[in-house]
Amino acid sequence: MCSSTKFTTNLFILFLFHCLPAGSYSATFTIVNRCSLTVFPGIFHGFGTSLPSTTGFSLHPGESNVHTMPRSWSGRVWGRTHCSHDSGGKFSCLTGDCVSSTMECNRGNTSSPATFAEFKLNAKSSGFDLFRISLVNGYNLPMMIEPQVGNESGNCMTTGCMVHLGTVCPSELKVMSGGDCIGCRSACKPFSKYCYSEFFTKACPHANVDATKTFQSVCASTDYFITFCPTSTSRIMPRKGKNPTTVDNSKGQKRKGSTSNNNVNFFVKNEKLLGIVGGVGILVVIVITISCACGCTKDGCNCNFGLSGGIRSKLPLYS
Repeated sequence: MCSSTKFTTNLFILFLFHCLPAGSYSATFTIVNRCSLTVFPGIFHGFGTSLPSTTGFSLHPGESNVHTMPRSWSGRVWGRTHCSHDSGGKFSCLTGDCVSSTMECNRGNTSSPATFAEFKLNAKSSGFDLFRISLVNGYNLPMMIEPQVGNESGNCMTTGCMVHLGTVCPSELKVMSGGDCIGCRSACKPFSKYCYSEFFTKACPHANVDATKTFQSVCASTDYFITFCPTSTSRIMPRKGKNPTTVDNSKGQKRKGSTSNNNVNFFVKNEKLLGIVGGVGILVVIVITISCACGCTKDGCNCNFGLSGGIRSKLPLYS
């Protein structure tokens, strides 16, 4: 039956590469606005990582939006506030503006102040996800990152800065609009000799206020909730290993949480083994392809690999 069937070797190889488990993971970011004002989230990718499908959009109070981020993505998510278009159509925001003149953030620039949620998915050094809330560029909104599959111990935990710093921000750092404090500038940028890093550390002990510090939250590949203005009942604590159901309010779609950490850890820790298995699989496919493309007799094998011009080769048989 094999001798009557023609196969294309390259097609099988490409198909097998496409189906290999290694490199197929992605993370789902559910970005939620629980603020009383409209927030315009911005997303920017790190050097050498893939550009997300969108880099800027609007979220009205109570809305959420779901985004699939590629594996090994690094970058940041933040919220822009008090945004508008001028008479010429130029888009700008009083806090967190990305200086693009549009709702999309196609540049790496972000004007202070802005609270950042920073990620390194599948970090090269460990194969795990690293994330944190950063106040290095100032503060404009309370934010929380919540991994959807975590453990009850270790560093895979919810983190954030969930207090409103506007009422306690030092006067030298306040960003005012219409008599209201709408943000708190970076602790060190306004001053060359000293800064208020201790103030930020005391107000948000789980946030990063120093660009030299490392990521504190580490998880195996999972999905994340990123919430602006989380409720006062939210707590900074490790997540239990469960699969919650979440609702995307902006699209009216319901999705289940990601698989358990144990399943993901198996693929992360055994990625090299899976690569070897995949390579052996490719060799098996090549052998099957050759045998199926050849008509063999006791004198040898007459092969047709489906190439243009009907190229054939005579392969001798050895006893």
